Amino acid sequence: MPFQVFTELPDDSSADKWAFRCLMFYAEPIDPSRGMNPWLMHIAQIHIETQEWRFITIQRSIKEGKLLGIRVVPALKCKPEGVVAEMKFWLTPFFRVNQASKEPERVEYTHTALMRQLRDRRIQDYYFSGPNFAQRFVNLVMHSKFIAPDSVLKFISKMDKAYVDYNVPVLGPQPEV
Repeated sequence: MPFQVFTELPDDSSADKWAFRCLMFYAEPIDPSRGMNPWLMHIAQIHIETQEWRFITIQRSIKEGKLLGIRVVPALKCKPEGVVAEMKFWLTPFFRVNQASKEPERVEYTHTALMRQLRDRRIQDYYFSGPNFAQRFVNLVMHSKFIAPDSVLKFISKMDKAYVDYNVPVLGPQPEV
């Protein structure tokens, strides 16, 4: 069953002018009840003409473990305060050959394309039907060829650790000497 996608960003003619540049994750301090860090996901977009940056985030609405909908909203800050770890997946430029001019043209992952993907039922069923929304989102952006092919492996590796200080993981049991 498809979920609804809402946005609190201006829906104007400039949506095609905002393009993806970076997918960022920030770890908050360890949650004692889970023993792991809660992670926040932000997306950096740049206005193709003005070079202005904006940061957005995707908030999920979940009931009884089921994803009911998502809301795309402005992020309050580029980097939240008090984070203990971060990882970033920067855009991997992707080009297509223009059939008329035979010249390469940069393919932009625009905000319009992002919203279209999030609303596409097939994509919802394939990428977002199970747990691990963030990992599945990384997978979607990777399969769309906008971030490096090893991004999912880096994501899983980083998420498997608990962080106590900036990019410093909690050490496991130390061998006795």
